[in-house]
Amino acid sequence: MIARRIGYSRKVIEVLQPSPNHAFDPLVIDCSLDDTPAGIARCIDLAVRVGHGHIVVDLGSREDTPSELLSVLHRSSCRLRDLGGKFAVVSRAPGVRRLLDLTLLSESFAVHGNLPDAVRDGQVRSSPTTLERAG
Repeated sequence: MIARRIGYSRKVIEVLQPSPNHAFDPLVIDCSLDDTPAGIARCIDLAVRVGHGHIVVDLGSREDTPSELLSVLHRSSCRLRDLGGKFAVVSRAPGVRRLLDLTLLSESFAVHGNLPDAVRDGQVRSSPTTLERAG
């Protein structure tokens, strides 16, 4: 989705709502390799503001985990927990999952190797809504 603002095109986030009661539907935020921690934080913030209480951040196979990203994940999980929601992270990179364990962030939110494991673990239900950056 491209928004026009004063004649310039700007990328925005597209949110699709297949059901009217989205507070209980899991939302999967698909983070591509070029997404910045600030961009991921904006996606999570938007999801919380529109009422999603179950959020899964899919980091895919990205190997980089800057401290800003770890901070975003921790703050987001605390915010959702305070609101009574659930937060999980999916990473196909074993090094990232190990880092989340070593930093004890895996104590703050569920960490999975793939989305089906997150679904099976009960952190999210099947048929997730997806929030992706339009590109």
